[in-house]
Amino acid sequence: MSLRRVRRTVQVLVRKQPAQNTEETHDSIYVLRDPAARAEAQHTIARGLADALDHAQAVVKMRTVLGEDATELIELSDDPELARAIRRGDMDTATAACTGFFHSPFADEPGQPCTASFLWCLRCENAVVTRRHLPRLVYLHRGLNELRGTVDQSVWDQDWREHFQRLHLLLAEHTTTAEQAASLRTISDIDRRLIDSLLHRGLDT
Repeated sequence: MSLRRVRRTVQVLVRKQPAQNTEETHDSIYVLRDPAARAEAQHTIARGLADALDHAQAVVKMRTVLGEDATELIELSDDPELARAIRRGDMDTATAACTGFFHSPFADEPGQPCTASFLWCLRCENAVVTRRHLPRLVYLHRGLNELRGTVDQSVWDQDWREHFQRLHLLLAEHTTTAEQAASLRTISDIDRRLIDSLLHRGLDT
């Protein structure tokens, strides 16, 4: 029996930390050369990636339709009149179009009107984002990013971080940096004031 192999087995599988050597030596000499440790590391990485994907899919439920063709909205809602109402802006909230005001997942009872903050539209399957909403969302993203540097960390974590992460993910997946910049240049004064009011809690019920 090799004493060197015994030492490696004990250090990698039992202690799982450096004994009489540095962290670098522990990782490069003991861990990376051990088949069991490599297999465990691969499993951990794969599990972490899967968990991250599941989390991303779970937290952003807002439907995104950024094309110019109205048929996309009709296919999405299976209701031509609803699609036309979304395009006209009749269903708009501060952040999206709402297709289920009386079917909110945040209401206390079914059939009650939604009273959740418009920031929660990002997590609502009733919400639909079209290209017309992008200027508001990009401006909101910038405002949240600026807010992060002005409030206490505990306040940010409790009140804002979750919404920022959802919005950041949505914009990163569906738009480019150039598209975001172009959208920001087209935001109207009315939309700017609307988002400012949202950030200052002026729209909370």
